[in-house]
Amino acid sequence: DLDSWESIWAQPESILWEVSPDGLDNGGRIQLDPGDLVTIARRGERFQNAPFDAWSWGYKNSEPETEGWIPTLAHTLLVCMQDQPSPAPGVKELY
Repeated sequence: DLDSWESIWAQPESILWEVSPDGLDNGGRIQLDPGDLVTIARRGERFQNAPFDAWSWGYKNSEPETEGWIPTLAHTLLVCMQDQPSPAPGVKELY
């Protein structure tokens, strides 16, 4: 079945905001514009010099030879569906 064959591959994700190649000390960050499509191979990585930022490794679909680090929030939309009070100051868990 062709539909199930297509579903096993990583699907391209749209970039939500501009990503500059500057700002990551260990290099490898790529330039992306809103609407660019990327395929993510690895997500949720953290670096010692930016422990509160999550990063993804992927490539630009229009230029597959262009790959590098992308801030995870640049291609991931988080939507709150229900108000959930925090059990302590700050966010501890999401359900």
